[in-house]
Amino acid sequence: MSTVTEAGLLTSREIITGDELGSVPLATSGAVLSAARRAAAAAPRWAATPAAERAAILSRAADLLLERAQEAQDLLVREGGSITGKAFYEVHAGAAELRHAAELATAPQAPHGPGSDPAPVASPERRTS
Repeated sequence: MSTVTEAGLLTSREIITGDELGSVPLATSGAVLSAARRAAAAAPRWAATPAAERAAILSRAADLLLERAQEAQDLLVREGGSITGKAFYEVHAGAAELRHAAELATAPQAPHGPGSDPAPVASPERRTS
């Protein structure tokens, strides 16, 4: 459960007790635009990073998530009212997605993968007879 304060903070609250779990400032449209510009400026550097290094970064992110899995699961239960099994799944599925992305970073590209010719492989034809 979350609330917005007069000071422009988004406050996360425990769904059962209403106790505050934490607060973050709400982003202004200017802050969002600035973040998008910084991300766009960083994209060429990330693209130029060797695949093995990108894979290592994504794998480390998965490791960090799993190191803090119990804390993340507890927050999912406390903030959203999730059940423990669902919270466990969500955290571990997130780590699995990061690991999969790491594997894709070093996998051979498929013939029609990113950066390849986007032309259709086949054109469907309708038979009228």
